[in-house]
Amino acid sequence: MPPKSGQQATPPPLPRRTQEEEKALLSQKATPKGCLLLFLVVVGAAVVTGVSKEVAKRVFSRTTGNTDLELFAVAHELNSSLPMALDKDTRLDSVVALQKTLQYQYTLINYTCDQLDASDTRQALRSSMLPNIQSNPSTSALLRRGVSMEFRYSGSDGRFICSFVITPQDCKNRTD
Repeated sequence: MPPKSGQQATPPPLPRRTQEEEKALLSQKATPKGCLLLFLVVVGAAVVTGVSKEVAKRVFSRTTGNTDLELFAVAHELNSSLPMALDKDTRLDSVVALQKTLQYQYTLINYTCDQLDASDTRQALRSSMLPNIQSNPSTSALLRRGVSMEFRYSGSDGRFICSFVITPQDCKNRTD
């Protein structure tokens, strides 16, 4: 029956969910690890791009012609001011130069290894950072120069969580 003039229609009652449906919905909700992972991806991409950009500027300000020597000098210079808090969750502990590779070693200071899924963390961080690194002129120039970047993460308990490498090939495979 339509409502009388001036009255609002009452919506029909919502169907009740079965216990199985409730369990299924609860299992789909964001887990603490999932929320944490999303946060780390957003923060990590910004932090890593900023640090790598600074490294690239320092490498290109040196003109020895020997990329490994330039990377070693930059790593040494950066390590003199490390460890350094990059944000409320991330500390850059050291930078190591290894045969055309810069290895960044981070600690996630508010999380232990057991609080994160290594595979999910690695995949999410790499996939979010790669476009930022490729699109940044300084870091993409490092890649074009043949320099790889390895990112290693440990938890506040000192245990290794994950690592991934962005290589010059990743820059060549860029599709945009």
